Amino acid sequence: MKNDPIVEKIRSFRAAHAAKHGNDLDRIFKAIKQSERKHANRLVNREATPLS
Repeated sequence: MKNDPIVEKIRSFRAAHAAKHGNDLDRIFKAIKQSERKHANRLVNREATPLS
């Protein structure tokens, strides 16, 4: 399989993010949730909405 530069970039970002939080899954999760709250306007809400 060929190396995909996009996949490699994502993997390096993920590794750096994990290292930033001491590779602690709880701290990583907390940081992601804080980012979601900070950028809520960028997220997609996939909850079903009633049709009018």
